Amino acid sequence: MVVATEELSWGSLGIGGSLITRPEILTRALVYGGTEEQKQHWLPRLASAETLAAVAVTEPDYGSDVAGITTTATRTKGGWLINGVKTWCTFAARADVLMLLARTDPDRAKAHRGISMFIVEKPRGDGHGFLFAQDPAQKALGRPAGSREGRSTRSATGACTPTSWPSRLVRPRREPRRRRGGLGQGFYLQMQASRTAGSRRSPAPSAHGGGYQAAFSYAEDRKVFGSAIIDYQLTRVKLARMAVVIQACRQFSFQVPG
Repeated sequence: MVVATEELSWGSLGIGGSLITRPEILTRALVYGGTEEQKQHWLPRLASAETLAAVAVTEPDYGSDVAGITTTATRTKGGWLINGVKTWCTFAARADVLMLLARTDPDRAKAHRGISMFIVEKPRGDGHGFLFAQDPAQKALGRPAGSREGRSTRSATGACTPTSWPSRLVRPRREPRRRRGGLGQGFYLQMQASRTAGSRRSPAPSAHGGGYQAAFSYAEDRKVFGSAIIDYQLTRVKLARMAVVIQACRQFSFQVPG
């Protein structure tokens, strides 16, 4: 993953830093907590890139504090009603499926213990935003709010208005007592998947991929007092130090546990 991220980052830091990690988070959540049926259905599609995944966790008022999210999921006939707003959802419009965290227990005092994880299928949008509905009589699954938040990754803010959109609860392989049906497992699955996924490791190889070449090219093109700054000893010392640090970081990245 480190090698692939670094190579992709030579062309685009946005793609190199996000294209791999989003599907990986959902993949690891399924490996850790999905049923055999869910794994057989989704893992081959995610691995082949037939299915593009997005992670819908962050909300306008809750980012790293995942336990505080307010989006709700209420059981209804044939599915769940999901109501809330998610933001910084990378690839939201283009994704075929969302890994979404929602509060299934209305008791806010339960904090992280009241959160469950859902797999929400959606049509793939062609533009930067999206507006989907099951039929004209029902409200939309999501809509963009304001401008897009990422140039390459097309992050989006979306509102999930109450609608019985097709969604599947991620159920654990071994369901602990008093947690039947995967309810209350979302926080644990998200934390475990994110901790071991490359999302916490990908910034390093992203920097390896293009940073030094950009600095070197600038030093060759920038002229001061009639000479390119790469001809000055101080600039060469800085570039040499940069190369040493990058190489050390590259080797360290390979040793970070997965």
